[in-house]
Amino acid sequence: MDLSFIKPVIAAGLASFIVATSPAIAGEEHLSEEQRAQFEERFQENSARLNLTDDQKTSLEPILKENFEKRQELMETYNVTGEKMSRKEMRKRRGELKAFRSEMDTLREETNTRVAAILSDEQMATWTTIQEENKEAMRARMRG
Repeated sequence: MDLSFIKPVIAAGLASFIVATSPAIAGEEHLSEEQRAQFEERFQENSARLNLTDDQKTSLEPILKENFEKRQELMETYNVTGEKMSRKEMRKRRGELKAFRSEMDTLREETNTRVAAILSDEQMATWTTIQEENKEAMRARMRG
């Protein structure tokens, strides 16, 4: 029995797998083009506010991208759109939203620890302000 056709079939399958998973390997499997653009815009804005050096930008970008991706995943998991939610809906989902907030707080703390190792004290104070502004903006959108 001639099995010479198996190698090309396996090679084609492997190539298809690599192409299909390359965004996942790059860590961008969950981000749409719009989300990538949103991340880039926020990263540029925050870089300017923090007055980051090129080295700091290089060090922070993968950390902040990972944080952004994880936040998007949590929002998707808990079906939190960032849009207004009725009081009835908030009461109905109280436990779920509490778990969401807890996971977001843990993620924020982990990210802040990593970011603090890169930023100066002054930059870290600005970073904390930015984080609080973002948190309040999300709360305001959800409450309407």
